[in-house]
Amino acid sequence: MELLLCLRIQYSILPTLPSNCELTAGKKIIKENFTNWTSENEIIDNFIQEKQLKYEGKDEVFEWIPYSELIDIKDIKANCFATAIWKDGPLYYKEDEKGWIRKSYKKVTLRYLYDINSITDEFINKVKSYSLSDYGNYGISQDIDTKVYILVFKVQYFDHFCKKCSNKYERYCYLCKLCQGNEFKDNFTNWTSGNKIIDNFIQEKQLKYNGNDMVFEWIPYDELIDIKEIKDNCLATAIWKDGPLYYDEYFERKLKRKSLDKVVLRFLYDFKDVNDEFLNKVESYLLYGTKNYGISQNPDTRVYILVFNNKLLYKMCGCNIIDNIIQENQLKYKYGTVFEWIPYDEFIGINELKEYTMAIWSKGPLSTEYDDEYKLHWKRKSCENVCLKYLHNSQDIADKFLIEVNSYLKSERCYGISRNPDAKTYILVLNENYFCNNCIECGNQYDEEYKRWCEICQVNQLKNSFMTWTSGNEKVDEFIQKNQLKISGYNDTVFEWIPYDKFISICEIEKSGFTTAIWKDGPLRYDCSLRKYMRKIIRNEKVLLKYMYDLQNVNTFLNEIVYLIKESYGLTQSPITKDFILVLQLKELFQEMKLNTDYNFSKSNIIFEWIPYNKFNNIEEIGKGGFSTVYSAICNGGLLYYSNSWERKPNTTVALKCLHNSQNFIDEFIKEVKAYPKQKIENILKIYGISQNPNTKDYIMVFEYAEGGNFNNYLNKNYENFDWFNGLKALINTIEGLNKIHQKQMVHHDFHIGNILFTKTDNNYNACISDIGFYRKIDDIDETSIYGVMPYVSPEVLGGNPYTQAADIYSFGMIMYFVATGKQPFDDCDHDEILALNICNGIRPEINDQIIPKCYSNLMKQCWDSNPENRPNSIKVKEMIKLLYNSLDQAFEKKEHHHYETEKQFNETQECRKENLLSIKNSQLTTHVQAIYMSRLLNPFIKNHSK
Repeated sequence: MELLLCLRIQYSILPTLPSNCELTAGKKIIKENFTNWTSENEIIDNFIQEKQLKYEGKDEVFEWIPYSELIDIKDIKANCFATAIWKDGPLYYKEDEKGWIRKSYKKVTLRYLYDINSITDEFINKVKSYSLSDYGNYGISQDIDTKVYILVFKVQYFDHFCKKCSNKYERYCYLCKLCQGNEFKDNFTNWTSGNKIIDNFIQEKQLKYNGNDMVFEWIPYDELIDIKEIKDNCLATAIWKDGPLYYDEYFERKLKRKSLDKVVLRFLYDFKDVNDEFLNKVESYLLYGTKNYGISQNPDTRVYILVFNNKLLYKMCGCNIIDNIIQENQLKYKYGTVFEWIPYDEFIGINELKEYTMAIWSKGPLSTEYDDEYKLHWKRKSCENVCLKYLHNSQDIADKFLIEVNSYLKSERCYGISRNPDAKTYILVLNENYFCNNCIECGNQYDEEYKRWCEICQVNQLKNSFMTWTSGNEKVDEFIQKNQLKISGYNDTVFEWIPYDKFISICEIEKSGFTTAIWKDGPLRYDCSLRKYMRKIIRNEKVLLKYMYDLQNVNTFLNEIVYLIKESYGLTQSPITKDFILVLQLKELFQEMKLNTDYNFSKSNIIFEWIPYNKFNNIEEIGKGGFSTVYSAICNGGLLYYSNSWERKPNTTVALKCLHNSQNFIDEFIKEVKAYPKQKIENILKIYGISQNPNTKDYIMVFEYAEGGNFNNYLNKNYENFDWFNGLKALINTIEGLNKIHQKQMVHHDFHIGNILFTKTDNNYNACISDIGFYRKIDDIDETSIYGVMPYVSPEVLGGNPYTQAADIYSFGMIMYFVATGKQPFDDCDHDEILALNICNGIRPEINDQIIPKCYSNLMKQCWDSNPENRPNSIKVKEMIKLLYNSLDQAFEKKEHHHYETEKQFNETQECRKENLLSIKNSQLTTHVQAIYMSRLLNPFIKNHSK
């Protein structure tokens, strides 16, 4: 033993370096000193030497510390820790003095490695795990008696590790959740509410305690004194004798109480039984930004009581309905500004404008932000300019009032609700720029900020004007009103009835029935700055009048003009001849086209027009559907488009969709053409115009040519590159197109992969949706007929219910299945009444977890839920698909934790999915002979179980 001790002393620690020694020179001396010390273990020596060679002068040198250097050793609490004095102290390079220094007799923390018996990689990993991330890792020593290795740290080591269990604290938190949770558990037997459900609820809250707030607990009623009821008798103030329990992380690092604390009591009079409804109500009251202390109960009345911080008084208005709205919104809080009750006396500098009021909110909105230590704190932005929207006639809380309030709550710029105590009127408190982006009437956000056009409110404005005009004919009035209600954009023309005496300078009528005139008032146009329809200050608009000769019969007349009104201003009637007159916009276009051409066109990109059939060359059949045949062709005459002036784009490849038997059903054909979006909308196949085959007389729709074919064709050609990222890109394109269809209050009706086509731009393929509204034979006018591809048709439609947007979402879920597996749903069975019944009974395609990650399959299942009300809308689906896509997009810079978790799920299934796609391709698996993926009449298969 004495010899060993002598050897230990012989192996001195690093030499004392000259104070004027430079960093590089000192490191050289340290390296030369490797032969003068040893831990007697090669692995440890190598580990220490490696760390010394990497020393850059920013902290202390990591070294072997002889045990004899450690004096005054004192064990503390957990037997793996001790404090000591290191006689020589740590060595470090002092940059400002350009010299090496030892700080002698330094107090240090010792961590004994009792659980390490042999020196292996496990030992080194253990040392690294116990080390601090910044400075203060001094070195390694060894007890010469017990042979236990010891890590030596700065004394502040316990700022990072628990003294009781030695576990490391979570980042910037001095609370050990494990030890604190055990303390709570040990204390569970010392209290009870008398109700097991409440006890479990409180215990669950305590076990989730993270030290950032007060401990949620059961509070005996006799602890509450000086109780004073306020407001609507459901609220009271009181003094809590013992006071709330909180964690003192800065000084004593233990739970302490704040005695004689003033609190607010919320009496839950409406709840006699403790059940899920009761717990949900309790959760709804646990407001963000207000400390929640616990639950109590009046022993006489048996009424349960929630106990809050005194600040709750400023968070409640005293009206249950309003308070519930506030609570529900606070429960949904994730980030941004907290929605809250705002006392009216917090507003100063109130300035009433025409449509709303501006003010300064003295306390300002509440939101969360991270401090320098990455701790989340609540903070108010004082003296914030706000907009006050008075909810007139809101003294009585009615359904209409709640609908109006909820319409504003969709925006993150809504700060809360207040009330004028004099007028008794409720007020919505909004961001000062709220009405730059939102409609003044309904609060909905504008689709495009600078246009400031709200479709709902402008349609209502037109509705309200119906009583101010009449053509004198009920059917004509109804026709005009229907067309007015179809406006969908700020630049849409309002189709109106125009009194004949409003026209002057009427020129001589040509044989074709056309003439020009001056319209004194001019058309209605939307003024973005005033946010309403106005007529020009300088009026006298020159227009084209088309006389509809010999069409005094209203029904005949309306059928004749139904497809001529897109760019029309309205209708009038000659008081002399009684001929109806269509009032058209006069443009340079009419000088290039025959005057009897269909004037139904769009201003953006390629113009919708009548295209003579003889303009098409190289016509080749490329596909056949249930109700039509599709051809590719070259339009050698060119398509008309606008680019500073009207021009034709020659030799454009187009797709011709020939509708079978359409020549005998012109009204139905026009109806379907009108339903198709004619403006340029991304992710929806563009329509260029219409034509007619002179031989078959079938009408033709002229579409953009999709070079990549439909989804099935595209996958067959690109299966090797169709990884998850490209699959999600196709789904992003598809859901964005569907969302735009739904935004226009439309449904697709026949949504499946055959109607998803791939167009090519700059060598990139993008998915787009086609055949919007073309879901039945054009000669089938039976409203009860159900058409579609059975696996893609929702159960409620198969049950005889109307087709809705939710049915499109169901179909999208099946498209997600195709993207994931490369197979069409239900490809292994007959598409007959048995499958229809199975779909109605909840049977869905089998999900293989090895190729479909849970985050993806969960959304897919939501989309094909049997209950249409449970399916997400297209906006929500778009958000979720975008989240999945962004998770895999390496160029996406705003990734958060959930993005990386999602990416991990996809990566785990990537190879299995790739192998699955290859196996499908290589084995050339065929679908069941009676699996039919073409739209057809489904009524024969569902007649026995439709409603």
